[in-house]
Formats: sequence, C-alpha cells, structure tokens
Amino acid sequence: MDQLVDEALKRNISPLLILAYGNQFYENGGKPFTDEGIWAFTKYAEFVVQHFKGRVSRYEIWNEWEHTTGETAKGSPEAYVQLARKVYPAIKKIDPQAEVLVGAVGATGMKQGYLERIIRLGILDYGDMLTLHPYMHCEWLSGPESWTRWMKRVGEQLENWSGRPVPVYLTEMGWPSHQGRCGVSEETQAEYLRKIFKRARDLPFIKGIWWYDLQNDGNDPANQEHNFGLVREDFTEKPSFSALREIAR
Repeated sequence: MDQLVDEALKRNISPLLILAYGNQFYENGGKPFTDEGIWAFTKYAEFVVQHFKGRVSRYEIWNEWEHTTGETAKGSPEAYVQLARKVYPAIKKIDPQAEVLVGAVGATGMKQGYLERIIRLGILDYGDMLTLHPYMHCEWLSGPESWTRWMKRVGEQLENWSGRPVPVYLTEMGWPSHQGRCGVSEETQAEYLRKIFKRARDLPFIKGIWWYDLQNDGNDPANQEHNFGLVREDFTEKPSFSALREIAR
C-alpha cells in the first residue's frame, strides 16, 4: 500500500483510501456493530490515518454497508451511523485536514430507503462529504438521459431529507462493456462515460466522479465484473480511456 500511494503521488494522483472490511477477531469477521467491534475498527482507522498522514487526504468509511461487501451480512443504517459517529472524530483528531467520506451507498440503498434513513439519523454530522454509487446499467430504462434525471431527483431528495443542499462525491460510477444482459459495447461505454461526466457538470451538487474502474478484472467477454475497465486486462486501451482523457482536458 505504501508503494501504491507513493507511486500515485509521483503522478499527481490524490489517493482515496477505503476503510473496510471485517476482522476475524471481532464479530466473526463481520461488520463492526458491538462496542468492542467499533472500538477495534476505530483503532484500525487511527493507525491507517496516522501512517498515511501527509500523503493521503481522503478516507471513506466502509463500502456499501447496506450490501454484503467484504463477505459480510447486510448492515443496518443505525449501525453504520453509530460506526461513523466514533470513527469520524478519531480521524479528525489525528489529521484535522483529512476529508472523511461517509455513505458509499449503492443504487439499491439509494432507492429502497437506506440512504434516506442514514440522512435522517444524522450521518451528515459524522463526515465531510456524502458518497454515492449510482449504477443503473441493469435498469429497464437506462442510459445517460435516464441517469441524469435520476441524479436530479436524488439531489432534490437529499435537500428535502436534510433541509439543506447536500454536496456528494460519486466514488463509484461505471458501465460494463460485456456481452449479455446489462452490458453495452465498448464504444457505447465510452459514449456513456462522456455524456455522464458532461451532464454531471449541470448538477452542481455532484462535486466529483470516480469512474469504476481502471482495468478489466478478467478476459471473459460475457462476465460483467470483467468488463468495467477503461483498459483491458492486458492494459490495451478501450475507447472509454480515450473518452476520459478528453474529459480530463
């Protein structure tokens, strides 16, 4: 991890580290929700932040808590807010300049009440930025136009639930270029990337997008998880890499 962070910094890339997942010595490796588990997770977060202080400026607390990520059971909104309530001040005490990201809510959590619940429970008091993962490649009506309409509604909902405008980072967003259900061609993937970045600029509550992901995870053309990348498994460029290069300029 030290090598990864140092090489990123040499290339003017600002790393975002995700604090996750379970520990075999607490909660049987599951999500931390007891006093002891939360204490242990907080100590882990403190160690990571102290270690990377001065090199890493952003940390995200967990990844899609409402799902089974990290081979853990789905977590409740109440437990997530309780975790953030302890971890956030611990990080800020060590590095007051660090930006602490909370939420990391996937599309299901955004649509089925989890996001609303953590907002109403006060998650915005225990982080510096809310983060979302608004995938929609398996929706019946999908594409940049539908995505833009959905994101506009999300911004309005967040403001309604919290009583104020809520800025967000999209720390995961992408479109798979696999063959089969929910997939698009590599050319369409590039077109969607280009349109989504441009249309996000017209939604001022969106403050940044982390595209998922850099490299294909495998070479099976029919496997969705193998085909999210900007480059193929052998690092040859896909059309979406060129599209993002254009967007970056």
